Amino acid sequence: MFLSCGCTARIPVDVLSTGSKAPNRVSDFAHTDPSAAKSRGLTLSEIRDIFSDADRGDSPCPRVRTLIEQHIVETEQRLAELGALHEKMRQALRTWRTIEDQQPTSESVCALIEALDGRE
Repeated sequence: MFLSCGCTARIPVDVLSTGSKAPNRVSDFAHTDPSAAKSRGLTLSEIRDIFSDADRGDSPCPRVRTLIEQHIVETEQRLAELGALHEKMRQALRTWRTIEDQQPTSESVCALIEALDGRE
């Protein structure tokens, strides 16, 4: 069992009670800043799993590599989707610059948006 000692350090309860390190337990994460992992796209759940690996004495490095590889693929997909959306927005703006502002009618709310119908 671990007690939280701020956001970057955790100390096993048995270390606090006995004053000695428990065998095969990681007792101090003060050198590891979880915000560095979070800033690279890892979720809090993934960071928790990484710390669990370390708590068991297992290297979390393979997990971190795999997670980052997965996040790279996901990020590339999102970037492609955002790139396509960006281009649609630019095309819409080019079209809208040629259309005069119009008042809404019973059949039309915004001539700009309606001008794009069927062009996507």
